[in-house]
Amino acid sequence: MKHPSIKPVLFFLFISSLTITGCLKDSAYDSAAVQSGLGSTVKVISLGLNVSSSVNFVALSYNNSSADTVVDLVPVELGGPVAAPQDIHVTLVSDSTLIDAYNAANTDTTVSPENPNPSGKITHYVPFNNFTIVNPVVTISKGTRAAFLQIKFVPGDLIGAASAIGFAVKSIAETGYTISGNFSTGVVALTAKNEWEGDYQVTGWFFHPSAGRAISAVKHLSTTGATSLQGTAADLGTPFLFDVIGNQATNWTSSGFTSSGFMDADNPGGTNFSDPSNGGNLPGDAHFNSTIYNNTYDPATKTFYLHYGYVNGASVGENGYTRQIYEKWVRIN
Repeated sequence: MKHPSIKPVLFFLFISSLTITGCLKDSAYDSAAVQSGLGSTVKVISLGLNVSSSVNFVALSYNNSSADTVVDLVPVELGGPVAAPQDIHVTLVSDSTLIDAYNAANTDTTVSPENPNPSGKITHYVPFNNFTIVNPVVTISKGTRAAFLQIKFVPGDLIGAASAIGFAVKSIAETGYTISGNFSTGVVALTAKNEWEGDYQVTGWFFHPSAGRAISAVKHLSTTGATSLQGTAADLGTPFLFDVIGNQATNWTSSGFTSSGFMDADNPGGTNFSDPSNGGNLPGDAHFNSTIYNNTYDPATKTFYLHYGYVNGASVGENGYTRQIYEKWVRIN
């Protein structure tokens, strides 16, 4: 059944590029690669959206297109190491109240020097209704452990908003199987890719009072809106969001730290970074300074120069950031 159209919007999270032709599957979902993994309880049925979080949430982005597109969206998993002894038929339903619950659980109402006028939401999603469920009864075939709920939609309908769909396991046709208590529901955020999404070679330095270190990794920036992106901090894997406006990186948000944000000065609080683990580097030296790492994007070289910091255990501004990161992100695909 085709649901009525609603203007979309978006946020959170780490996704591979997709080609919008025919029936698609995100590569992170291949062979249940991002399943939540519920341990050895073999007969538990779950929705495996996010392997790295107790919040069953994932953000997916798609190449812009005006064509009807079918994608493998929600992984449905039989928990444990044993394959299905028979075909298992699992009925899923969409549930917009799950989006309301997700929004309510992810709030940011703390007043601080960094955030003097909190918006009340880290990310606020609206239901995306302009889709058709292709297979509301998902079949985990005998001898396998996972299958996918598919939807059909037009990716171009996602432009301009933070849209999401909530799903829940309604029933299992066969007896002897249990619906997971923790992972029977999930939220999928959807967006059309913006121009900055892609893989980046990231180099720089993580200034830490006792564990300073170089940064060298390939990291992904995922679309979370028309001008917004999600990345991960340093080598921690902690997600953060930001906008690109006039080639300036701005509007930092992250629920992973007590306080965090972009910085415009080098070690303004005077944290002692002279520990040998920093390899002789100090914030503001010739290699790592806010003139080079000025939170901008160079469209000619497709490069971000980011400077941000964080602290846990207090709500402060950048003077209190005892961890400070300088990163150069160079687009590689």
